[in-house]
Amino acid sequence: MNKTKYLISIKRYISCLFSAVLLFGVFSFIFSSCSQEKDFSGNSDDASLVAGESFAVNFIVDERDLDEQSAMLRSNTEWTEIISVTDDLYMQATFKEDDTPVSLRAALLGANITVRVLVYADPGTVSETKYAHADYKIAADGSLLPDGTSPIIIPPGTYRFVAYSFNETVAMPLFADTTDPVASCDLLWGDVTKTVNTANNTVQISLKHLFSQINIKAEVHPTVGSTIHHIDVARFKHTFPTLNVRSGNLSTSGLDTVSFAWNGSAPGQILDSNNHYVYTAGSGISILIDSVTVDGTLYPIARTVNYATPLSPGKTYTLSVRFIPTPPTGLPWSTMPWVGTFHRNSEMGERIIYSGHSGAWTATVVDGNFIVLDNALGTAGRLKDMYVNNIPGNPEAPGNLVSGNATTVSGNGNILFRVGLTGTQPAGSAPRYGKIALTRSGGTSYLYVRQGEEPDYLMRITDPINSGGMNSGTRSHAVKFSPYNLTAQTLNAAIDAPGTSPAVNPAKFTDYPTQAGAYFQWANTGIRARWAWPPNGVTVTDWITGGIPSTYWDSFSGSQETCPPGYHRPTDGSTNSAEQNTTVSLSELRQSLWETPLAGPAPAITNGNFLHGYYADGFFDRRPIENPEVPVTTNAKSAVAVTTAEVAYRGIIFYNPANNASLFLPSASHRTSNPNTGTLTQLAEFSL
Repeated sequence: MNKTKYLISIKRYISCLFSAVLLFGVFSFIFSSCSQEKDFSGNSDDASLVAGESFAVNFIVDERDLDEQSAMLRSNTEWTEIISVTDDLYMQATFKEDDTPVSLRAALLGANITVRVLVYADPGTVSETKYAHADYKIAADGSLLPDGTSPIIIPPGTYRFVAYSFNETVAMPLFADTTDPVASCDLLWGDVTKTVNTANNTVQISLKHLFSQINIKAEVHPTVGSTIHHIDVARFKHTFPTLNVRSGNLSTSGLDTVSFAWNGSAPGQILDSNNHYVYTAGSGISILIDSVTVDGTLYPIARTVNYATPLSPGKTYTLSVRFIPTPPTGLPWSTMPWVGTFHRNSEMGERIIYSGHSGAWTATVVDGNFIVLDNALGTAGRLKDMYVNNIPGNPEAPGNLVSGNATTVSGNGNILFRVGLTGTQPAGSAPRYGKIALTRSGGTSYLYVRQGEEPDYLMRITDPINSGGMNSGTRSHAVKFSPYNLTAQTLNAAIDAPGTSPAVNPAKFTDYPTQAGAYFQWANTGIRARWAWPPNGVTVTDWITGGIPSTYWDSFSGSQETCPPGYHRPTDGSTNSAEQNTTVSLSELRQSLWETPLAGPAPAITNGNFLHGYYADGFFDRRPIENPEVPVTTNAKSAVAVTTAEVAYRGIIFYNPANNASLFLPSASHRTSNPNTGTLTQLAEFSL
């Protein structure tokens, strides 16, 4: 780090006056030259100085952390715990390294701060010995005054210069090679070896923080209360080490308990603790919070936040404690956003959008005059039922309707708002669509709103197409899709063959768009024809891999079709001949879903008119989001009701940019045929 150095030369008499200039946190310790026959400071271990050879040393002390840590990456490790305090109150505790390095701490030294400087002769050898030491204090006017000692005068030679400070105004304790245990203070130490003489008498010593800094920032959500009066008995354990002054090494002996202080932080929406300096000897830290007082009410907590990652000296860490009405679940918005909402024609109640987030955000309806928003969360007990006790409740209950006519809501921190509708539609009505923009520091994303369960076109017949080898003003093979996946009245059984009457086990649709429904083989002419395999259970019994026809769909669709009357499986090209390179012109699937479809066998499409994320359909958004039955690193927090036949997944929403029509497909993936156990695989990763 380049720093401007200011040196002031002043005459020195017997009184040994000296001064310093303080600018931009750089401190110059200035000593003018003078001749003397012996050291009169009283701190020299060798008084055999030769007249005419001794001189003063110009010391510059700066902060090594500013240079070293500006190049260090912030640790991505953070720890978050959701703690239920009462039915109406949760504590979200997150401990992590601050986004900025130690340079944002208070100034290295200020008025009346004391620093001790030591000089060691014969540096780096077995005979290295302390030659002299002196204490200095920064005066209120910026000048340097001795703090009970005289400044250091040395003859020419090579020395190791050591400096340390507790960044405090009190006098330094009596010198000892090893200090007494150091309590919570900002301990700094540094050294440099240099050859000095009368022509080269400036020595710069860079100090480095040996402790980590921690603090607590407490915040109460406005729906919980308006004022945090106190965080009671918030304390942590760390060791009070001793400093070996010569080496800068720290030695530990046991743990001590320290309580956070809240001096100078008035009660309000946010309460900040004083900074505390800790040494954890390369380990993590545990912080206990006994209770909190919000709006005059004392809430017992008695929980410990454990951060296992080792704390780095010279870095700052913050425990953010937020008292909220509902614990956020799922993944941060930047990792997995919500992409849409769904209501049946008969529904208008709340759909809840929630996500971890830092910073300001705003949700705005940009299309759809039937959409209303709010961030009135209702009772915290109700939200706890949903996300902790897994009691979803009824989104259409009178108390869960979104009242008012707001089309914009905003917040700061975690994203949490509700989407409702102004009214219902008559049974059988065509769906209506809308769009919500969610703007945050990471950019703008969109949620597509649908009201209506009737099958509908996504890409319409009248939408032009010019891709995949097809250039036309219409889409002759575009078809309507149901918003629901297919299942059966009874799982683990064959569904009725087309035209069966009376029905025994008819195919039917799931209750919600996010639900996986049943798994069906393409075709099986054996004993598992039209078999509805369940969506839950990692493996199944009697999985059959034989009996797969070796002909085309047209020749046996009459006995193998699994869709309800009036529906059929969407085609992806010809159904009566082989296609090595599937064309768009004959594909219902590609013309119906993609704005610009590609040709070819199962093309990998990474962008287009679709989004990947969570979908609020009145089922998925009212249950705790969990890992699926077969979890892997890429599908964390992706499913709800995971062990039941109602299991639902995140997925893909396709949308038509021309009219905001939307269709959600859950990423239920498939059961593998190898081994012969029908094992669930790649859950929450594939929708088609």
